[in-house]
Amino acid sequence: MNGRAFWIPGVFLLAATGPAWGQRIDTPYRFHDETQAIGATVAYVSTDRGSVGLGPESGVAFGARYHIRLSGPFFVEAEALYFPTTRAVLDSTVVDSTFQQVGEADIALALVQGSLRFQFTGQRTWHGILPFLLLGAGVAIQAQDDDTADEDVPAEARFDFGTTFAGQIGAGIEIFPVQRLALRIDVRNILWQMETPQALLEHDIGRTLPQEEWTNNVSASLGISIHF
Repeated sequence: MNGRAFWIPGVFLLAATGPAWGQRIDTPYRFHDETQAIGATVAYVSTDRGSVGLGPESGVAFGARYHIRLSGPFFVEAEALYFPTTRAVLDSTVVDSTFQQVGEADIALALVQGSLRFQFTGQRTWHGILPFLLLGAGVAIQAQDDDTADEDVPAEARFDFGTTFAGQIGAGIEIFPVQRLALRIDVRNILWQMETPQALLEHDIGRTLPQEEWTNNVSASLGISIHF
């Protein structure tokens, strides 16, 4: 059989598929249909201890997150963080224009928040990266406190974090090394309120102390998420 019977059809096949190859458009965007995600995170919380210095010290927090698509580029996200740290124990005695520190107490906060998440690229990634904004609100709860550390100070001078409103605003990115699995990095400002003990308010140390004070606390976190 003549060999041309084999290569002539091949030439026509290449000619037919050539224009189709030429119409292919490379794009840095990739769609993903997953509408939910769940993951774990570790965060470093840089705290503002307030005017008196009674607030929680900076430290590491651990937690979990879940989000679900609401509409278009908007998602609803829920997060719970456990933040074990310490706080100063102050007496109402004034030494060198400040209150005397008589000890340190262990304290743990539970942060529970719900957020509206806006994804800049919607249901797409850009070069495997998905940037987003967060705006949320929730509560900061004193989950644990070492009350024995306060036994050496008057009851009116003891600090109680209690339960307070906590708002947050932040931004971050998710990086998809493979489909459905993402590494997440974000930075947020978390706002919560603290009250100054009455005994400290009654002692003039050369400055006006707030009875209630809102503080800004910066959180930088690293996490992993599974999208489904």
